[in-house]
Amino acid sequence: MLSRVHSRIKAFPRAAFRLVQDTVFERLVLAAIRLWRDVRFPALLLTGVLCLCLAFAGFSARTVFASLRPAATTAIGPGIAAVFAFLIVLELCAAGALTGLQGLLRLSYDTGRHRIGALLTMLALIIAGVAALALAAVAAGSASLLGHSALFIAAPLLILVALWFDRAYRRPAFPRFRDFHADIVDVRGYLARASHDG
Repeated sequence: MLSRVHSRIKAFPRAAFRLVQDTVFERLVLAAIRLWRDVRFPALLLTGVLCLCLAFAGFSARTVFASLRPAATTAIGPGIAAVFAFLIVLELCAAGALTGLQGLLRLSYDTGRHRIGALLTMLALIIAGVAALALAAVAAGSASLLGHSALFIAAPLLILVALWFDRAYRRPAFPRFRDFHADIVDVRGYLARASHDG
């Protein structure tokens, strides 16, 4: 009896490790690590998407815990519910991000580097304009700085992405000029492997 319980306890870490290996989030983490060796910029973008998934899952877990804690006598039940909420939301976010990235890459391949570069530049300028308006509202005292923090982070990042894209894919004279379609094929291959078997 004791030996059977002991063997089940020993098998639990292996089963948990296998479960983690089967998650979409873990496969995307591995894809980002492998991408870093070949195509670094998409690896950074994928890492940013994974960080957003983690942040959203953490926010969801905190919301679940805060909602359940007043009705519970101890923090154990709400804590377990928060952990499950974190894992479920993280997996759903990762699966949604994988699907969205694959669709975006397919669209980018069909559209071409010049149109994608122009769209990226327009998006960066629009977000920068909205961030400037939000900054003016914060300076006037009619809006909070914390409420627009994501916008203030996204605007300079998008501008940097647009500048890098223009140099890397639209200027052949640039020393690190890259083949846009070849990079997309590489990234799509990594994401396809991540979506199937990791």
